[in-house]
Amino acid sequence: MTWLITLSDAALYLCFSMLLGSCLLASLPENKKVPIRFSNRCRVMLALLIPLLAFVPVLDILFQFSANRDISAVLTSVLLHSRTGSTWLVAVIVSIFLVLFFLNMDIQTSRLNAGITLMWVSLLAFIVNWSGHIAALSPIWGYLANTIHFISMAFWTGILFIISWKSTADSNWDVFRKWFTPFAFSCVLLILVTGIILMKYTVPEYWNSWLLPYGEALLLKHLLYSLVLIFAFINGFVQKRQMNIKWLRAESIVIFVVFIVTAFMSQSVPPKNVSESIDNAGTSPMITAITGKEWDSKFSVALTWNPKMMIFIGIAILISVLMLQIYEHKTSPYLFALFGCLLVLSLFFTILFAIEPLI
Repeated sequence: MTWLITLSDAALYLCFSMLLGSCLLASLPENKKVPIRFSNRCRVMLALLIPLLAFVPVLDILFQFSANRDISAVLTSVLLHSRTGSTWLVAVIVSIFLVLFFLNMDIQTSRLNAGITLMWVSLLAFIVNWSGHIAALSPIWGYLANTIHFISMAFWTGILFIISWKSTADSNWDVFRKWFTPFAFSCVLLILVTGIILMKYTVPEYWNSWLLPYGEALLLKHLLYSLVLIFAFINGFVQKRQMNIKWLRAESIVIFVVFIVTAFMSQSVPPKNVSESIDNAGTSPMITAITGKEWDSKFSVALTWNPKMMIFIGIAILISVLMLQIYEHKTSPYLFALFGCLLVLSLFFTILFAIEPLI
């Protein structure tokens, strides 16, 4: 069930991104956007998918508590008395209004209608994020930081998804780039700032959290995010003359991988206190297998040089050289993305193999 929830959450992020991105593009003047083919029918489907995908965690709770109990009583209890269930109910109501608005209003020809739907989808994002771990840990500042983090990500990546997969021509590319580049930079800045704030509530012991699945996933996410920023720099600043759809699509694929890792993190409890987490559940199987040691909760993480991590550093250097060759010879952006992901994995294991206990 964990992997089903992970995939549903990743798909949920994608739906929000494309919905927010398409509504924002529809609210812009015609001379500021690239021609795209994205109908109201697509928006309706995305709006319907959001409550369906958000129901998967609710279904998981129902399975956990329905054994030898009356299913109707369990369903009523979960939907009315749990944060996840009640949040889902409100999300369903807002989604219905959103679908009705899409069916009765044309946002392609009315910037006002597009602006209204943009506010509705943003409200839906605020509602869905209320069921997350951060809202439980910090109902005000943590929740606000997490929602801003989520919406900033959705705006930036949503426009990228729409442009890379649904654009029909490269006209107005220069005009589009002039406003999208600073807009994307602002979104990235908000993502970084709110991400640092969120770490205060989830992983105040960032290095020590690498001993646990949540911390390892967060480390992998940060490395993947660095790869996304490399793509963003190439697409936003290096390739200035024309829009290269393939490079944009390759970037969007890496972003979806980030979505999957983020969705996995949402299924793990943030280790606010690493020592307590280790006492309760032990270290992650990966760390136990890599270090071959029993970790005491009093130990801290230290990074040391050793032959195994040197091997992965060598692999990382080799992959970096291959990536430079791929880019210089314009071989394939998808191959560049593949080797980029391999580089991320090599750096990830470099760090894990460098971990030693510090008493």
